[in-house]
Amino acid sequence: MDQENSRPLATQIDHLVVDAGDRMGEAERAYRAFGFHLTERGFHTLGSVNHLAVFQGLYLELLGMGAGSRRADIATFPEGLNGFVFAAGDVDQLYRDLLARGVAAKEPVFFSRPVTLADGIRDAKFDVVRLEPEASPFGRFYFCHHQTPELVWTPEAQVHPNGVVAISRVRVSVIDPVRLLEFFGHTLGDTLRVETGENRSSFRVGDVVVDLYSAPDPSLSSIWAEAKGRSAYMATLTFRTQSLTQTARVLRENGVAGVIFGSESILIPATNAFNVGLEFVEA
Repeated sequence: MDQENSRPLATQIDHLVVDAGDRMGEAERAYRAFGFHLTERGFHTLGSVNHLAVFQGLYLELLGMGAGSRRADIATFPEGLNGFVFAAGDVDQLYRDLLARGVAAKEPVFFSRPVTLADGIRDAKFDVVRLEPEASPFGRFYFCHHQTPELVWTPEAQVHPNGVVAISRVRVSVIDPVRLLEFFGHTLGDTLRVETGENRSSFRVGDVVVDLYSAPDPSLSSIWAEAKGRSAYMATLTFRTQSLTQTARVLRENGVAGVIFGSESILIPATNAFNVGLEFVEA
């Protein structure tokens, strides 16, 4: 990799996206029962709706269809963790850099959603650069610049009843990791450091470890997501909590079914969490 192409285009994950399709109400109730503080429903100018679980530095987005909306870029995806979003700065320069590296990117797009505050309504504003579907090794990869980050990372949004403070790991099921590693190499440049193990390759994006598995992790097979027609997909998410005791208490109080309580982790099967397995570990 030459010096220009070794320069990272992104070094942090901005957010990850769970698609709920037309079942946004059910997804909202489920993730609130898991103990996440969700933002009020947002209505994008693109036609979709969302709720966020916000943590320091990144967030989890529940994304669904608005009334009468069929956003083409998300309509073909099954329920599950499908969106992997990098944090971006200058999206116009980023777009040019992606094209220069041979990555099929779409021109930057602006959109917004209203946010109700104590003193009125403001618009949370975003610029995104998406990849062409054939350029994404799995799911939807894109880059997001926040014009108004103060409307997303509010102090109250980052306090969760289950004690979660961060997303620390995402596990990806992929038959052949070579293409995926090539993509991350284009994007992360010389910051990409790959470690390998049995059926697994791992690297770090900021504070999040990304594991690529050619076969499900045996210790997490009980919560692994279903492929649902995807050849490669994100199968599990790991959250860091301040206290597993606190997390367990909230899950029990809310009557969440199917939870696997352990001394070192708590697991929620993908079948109960919109096709993504959830793991909670203590910070």
